[in-house]
Amino acid sequence: MFASGEAAAGTAIEWKLPFITDSLYAEGVQNLLELVIINFVLNAFQAMPSGGRLTIAVRREGAEIIIEISDTGPGIPEAHVSKIFDPFFTTRSDSRRSGLGLSVSHSIVRQHGGSVTVRSSPHEGTTFIVRIPVARDRDTHAEE
Repeated sequence: MFASGEAAAGTAIEWKLPFITDSLYAEGVQNLLELVIINFVLNAFQAMPSGGRLTIAVRREGAEIIIEISDTGPGIPEAHVSKIFDPFFTTRSDSRRSGLGLSVSHSIVRQHGGSVTVRSSPHEGTTFIVRIPVARDRDTHAEE
């Protein structure tokens, strides 16, 4: 899996993919949407420095593709939840981290007509829910 080199030893990765007879195509720019997923996966790995479980679930609901990225880290403190998508907001002391990953990801998803929400519970982990419109013209997007 992409970015798995960032995971701590002992981190398990679980995929939850429903049985789908057709491929799912999102409306948007593939490279930008991949960046979004990579950012959320990297954040999950960083939230679990001693290992844990990363779960990625993908499904279709009506005209949307839903991607849920969950970790078993410590969760996001309630006081920080309203700030996590703000540019340069970070709780990390590592100077190599700019605090832009979640902000950029949120912006990309919104520019694609989607949304990002978060659920977090102390000591249980965090789930980011990304909603992206299904591609209107599957054949056009399959070639991109």
